[in-house]
Amino acid sequence: PVGADGKKATALVTNTGVVLADGGTVQLTARAADGIVQTLVQAGGKIRAATMGDQTGTIALNGVGGSIVVAGQLAAPGRAPGTRGGNIEVVSDGAVTVASTARINASGQAGGGTVAVGTTLARAQGAPSAPAARMAKNVTVQQGARIAADAKANGNGGRVAVVSDQSKGSTQMDGAISAKTVTYDFHRLM
Repeated sequence: PVGADGKKATALVTNTGVVLADGGTVQLTARAADGIVQTLVQAGGKIRAATMGDQTGTIALNGVGGSIVVAGQLAAPGRAPGTRGGNIEVVSDGAVTVASTARINASGQAGGGTVAVGTTLARAQGAPSAPAARMAKNVTVQQGARIAADAKANGNGGRVAVVSDQSKGSTQMDGAISAKTVTYDFHRLM
């Protein structure tokens, strides 16, 4: 593929700006014949889908036939009191790289959400894995990268899954993961 500038495209979908969809879903999906391009989705900007009321924010980066690179911010926070973090999924049948500059955040005031890197949200949330469940061949979380699904005020930490297809590839985890639970004893405070 050739980009608008006439040069060979290095990624089919690239985000270098800001995408906001609070209370909604952001989905970046690319599919290519194997070998056409190496990187399908390049997420270098900021994508936010915060939970608003009972509308959980979701960010999904999906690729078939290549890799996904996250170098920017993916945020599905629960900012308002009583809201939980949202859902973030980054999965491809190729490689998934979370660069050293990446910040992935599904933290919420009343509990953390779910972050799935290299696998689907359903699998990260504990659903039984179907034999054909999609997983990345290789997953790399570079040193300096941060992934969080924390409870900020009072609640349980969320779920973070960093998974690759063991039979075909590998997982390298050098970044930081946090899924903190916060519980206040209101009786002791009185």
